[in-house]
Amino acid sequence: MYSKNIYLPLNPYFPLNRTQKMIEMVGCQVLIVGRECRDYFLKLLAEITQPMTFIFPDTAGIDGIPSDHGHKFIFSDELEDAAQFEEIEDIDDDAIAYFVFTSGSTGEPKIVQQSNKNVITYLDYVSKRYQLDENDRVSQTFELTFDNSIHDMFICWKYGACLYCVPRNHVMMPAGFIKEKQLTVWYSVPSIGLNMLKLNRLKEGSLPSLKYTLFCGEALPKNLVKSWAQAANNSSIENYYGITETTHQVAVYKWDDEKSEENVSMILYRSEKFLTI
Repeated sequence: MYSKNIYLPLNPYFPLNRTQKMIEMVGCQVLIVGRECRDYFLKLLAEITQPMTFIFPDTAGIDGIPSDHGHKFIFSDELEDAAQFEEIEDIDDDAIAYFVFTSGSTGEPKIVQQSNKNVITYLDYVSKRYQLDENDRVSQTFELTFDNSIHDMFICWKYGACLYCVPRNHVMMPAGFIKEKQLTVWYSVPSIGLNMLKLNRLKEGSLPSLKYTLFCGEALPKNLVKSWAQAANNSSIENYYGITETTHQVAVYKWDDEKSEENVSMILYRSEKFLTI
């Protein structure tokens, strides 16, 4: 994105034909491939019909690439050291910052594009709502193809905070990871918290490092909120709502143990209006 290109997250756990279609629909020209995606990439390569450039930042070479591929490959030993970052002065507010796809739950997945202005507006709101800095440690529980992952990455870039990608074998039971890494911001779907609750991992005062907890993507049960509030006794708890077509979220409710009821008013950001759900 610093190079003024458009970000498109892909998922090595998606079916090959779905990934290939995403690449084709947006006219993707460059693909950055991590070493953990090697086997998936070799299978995907056979499905890609248009010429592309593939960059491997942590791989010096790959066996099994056909000689008649018609693509350009750039491996780690061919990459030049990056120049020192400088502030970009000629930003086009209306230029596309990133693409994401809807889940396709109502039919074919659709492309959603967000502009630089969309992202900046959202980050301006976040900066007013939360007091974060370079000392914060933020969770990353979402797949990159889930638009909520944008929130975690962008706020870390804005504040200079550290992003902690929760390993797949910890994501459904992350209490130990939160404590070991001393995370200060937790963001996930409620089902992760419910799993912790069922297995008695939300003991009172067990997550003291957290100062902000955000939930979204599913219904948030009151019993989970109350148990989480006891475990993360230094943390606020907020329930987000939004759809992929928006820039991350459009509404938020901050839990208040004394005032919150079954129906709550959720603040629409950058608006004085309220929505009861």
